[in-house]
Amino acid sequence: MTPKTELRQEIRSQLESTPPEARRLASHTINETLANWIKETRPRAVGAFYPLRYEPNILPTLQLLIKKSKLLLPRMANGALVFHEVQDLEIETIPGPFGTQEPNPTLPVPNLVYLDAILVPGVAFTAAGARLGRGGGFYDRLLEKIRPEMPRIGIAFASQIVEELPLEPHDEKVSRVVWA
Repeated sequence: MTPKTELRQEIRSQLESTPPEARRLASHTINETLANWIKETRPRAVGAFYPLRYEPNILPTLQLLIKKSKLLLPRMANGALVFHEVQDLEIETIPGPFGTQEPNPTLPVPNLVYLDAILVPGVAFTAAGARLGRGGGFYDRLLEKIRPEMPRIGIAFASQIVEELPLEPHDEKVSRVVWA
């Protein structure tokens, strides 16, 4: 088993054993931090993700982005992430292949060059922005293609922040991590 695989299993086990109330409170703090960031920066368009069960619940942030700017969410298509503009989470998302909601494929596909920032999920992060994903490399390939100066904001619970990660040359970092 690789060090990355072992760490993924360890972090997932911690997340699954975290009480729901602790996840809810941490998610609330993360959403407050993101709301302040949105208020301060006034982004025009933000790429984000629909949270999985054990990820921080950023649905309030997604709703705020719909009201204040443009929200782009990914779906899987031919082994890559394709982002679509979403204006209503309940009507315009459908069940995806990895247990999350994803945008309906009929929605518009804007050019990612117009994004002001992207919120990035991960299994683990370092405070300096190193990221360990779920193992498919989807976000690494995406982040490699977007403007390097665009803010890449990792979203995590405090238990997902580690001292160091086993990195490979293709692993992409985030510019900031918001956690609680």
